[in-house]
Amino acid sequence: MPHGARCDKHTVVHPSKTGQQLEKLSVAILDVLNTRNFSDPVLAHLSPLYQSSFGTKIISNDLASFMRNIDTVLAHNPDYHHLILNTSSEVDEEKGRASVWVSHKGTGFPPDEFERESVKVMKWERCSGRWMCMGHSGLVGNAMLP
Repeated sequence: MPHGARCDKHTVVHPSKTGQQLEKLSVAILDVLNTRNFSDPVLAHLSPLYQSSFGTKIISNDLASFMRNIDTVLAHNPDYHHLILNTSSEVDEEKGRASVWVSHKGTGFPPDEFERESVKVMKWERCSGRWMCMGHSGLVGNAMLP
């Protein structure tokens, strides 16, 4: 802790305008899983090079394989939904890169109906002036105890 800092001080960091925009886009992209509306225009923000991982397991190396995986997961877990709990972002405007952390609570996956909180870190890059989501990594949280 820096010299002179006090433990009882609370620092509130407000995201930049770009951070707010990317947080909203990240939530909208994840909400497609709840609505099952895969024609939602927000998905145009997903790069064809989209890569995803969960923990140490690589899920996909491109958008097409990611979407096939999502179709499979939802077909086997039709009751899967998630509730977004909060978001946070870090943006480097000069480099055109950003990360958005989205914590959420999932239900209906696996089918034994327990709830689990997890965090997705969505990676963004500005490409030709437009922000594109290049992929995400997921981190497993704790399951709720009965």
